[in-house]
This record gives sequence, C-alpha cells and structure tokens, in this order.
Amino acid sequence: MQKRVEKLTDVQVGFAVDGSGFGVVYGAIGPARRVLSLSFHAGGLPLRAVGYVALDHLARALRDRHVKNVQFLVPDAELVADLSEHRTIASALVPRYVRLGCTLNQLGRTGVAFRFDPDVDARARADVALRIAA
Repeated sequence: MQKRVEKLTDVQVGFAVDGSGFGVVYGAIGPARRVLSLSFHAGGLPLRAVGYVALDHLARALRDRHVKNVQFLVPDAELVADLSEHRTIASALVPRYVRLGCTLNQLGRTGVAFRFDPDVDARARADVALRIAA
C-alpha cells in the first residue's frame, strides 16, 4: 500500500520595503490565488535581510491559519539559494535565517523556489508607496 503524499500548495510571494523599514508582504495562495497581505517592520536590518523577514512573517501567518505543506515561490533568487543550498551566509543574516528555518519547519512539508510574479510584486510596491504618500 502506497502512502498518499499531499501536494504542496503554491504561495507566490511578493514584498517591498521603504527607507524607514516599513514593509508589505503579499502571498497569493493556491490556484485561486487568494491574497494575504501583511505589513512588517525591518528597520535597522541590512537590505539583504528583508526577504527573510518578509517570508518569515508570511509563513507565521499561514502557520497561525493552520496551513500546511507549502511551496513558497519567492522573487529573491539569493534567498532561495541560501535556503536550498545551505550555503554560508553573512553573520548579520544568521538570526533571521535560523528564525525562518524554524518557522518553515512548523508548516509540515515546505519548499522554496524562485519565481517572480510582476502582479504580486506590484501590489506590494504600491502598498508601500501609498503609505509613503499618505
């Protein structure tokens, strides 16, 4: 008897941040692309850490909504390589790397792959821009 393996739910990720560290992360979930939008703060962190903070924030929100078995499609190829290749990362990123890894482990089976979606990315950038304009 074969064990049934649940398919991973695709979550297309898009995020943006302004100069003060205010950020917005979008997750377009599943084939229906139900959108989850969250704000986060990444002030004082190196720009390279923003993707870690955004993805961790989204993953925590999905965990809190009891979502399991997720394939995150992330627009940051370097972040994907950091997570999938377990390569050496800058010491400033280590706390965010560890926190994100712990969060991902709480979602059951997960994957992280590179995919840029201009629509999801534009939504995040627009939300950040609207906050700046307000």
